[in-house]
Amino acid sequence: LNDNAYSNYFWGYFTALNFSALATYGDHDQAASWLEKAEELFRDTLIPGFHTHLRGGEWTEGWQYGQLVAVEVAMVLRAHSRRCCCLTSRPRRLIQYRP
Repeated sequence: LNDNAYSNYFWGYFTALNFSALATYGDHDQAASWLEKAEELFRDTLIPGFHTHLRGGEWTEGWQYGQLVAVEVAMVLRAHSRRCCCLTSRPRRLIQYRP
């Protein structure tokens, strides 16, 4: 269920991947690779897909899932910004999209 980036199940996976990576970064051997995977998915799959699959703003599974995903996106980006700016002395790159 984590292979369809435009389903609510994928966003549960993506959110857990990000939070696991951020929470254990520096303490768990795989955290850096989890973070890289999350950034790759965001950059190469999610943002470009939003411009094609979700044109017009309608979530394919219905409006109620779109609201949940919007909250998850906000939480993930907020967590990255907090990690980057506040939680570590080493700067971390914030997930960014560059067209």
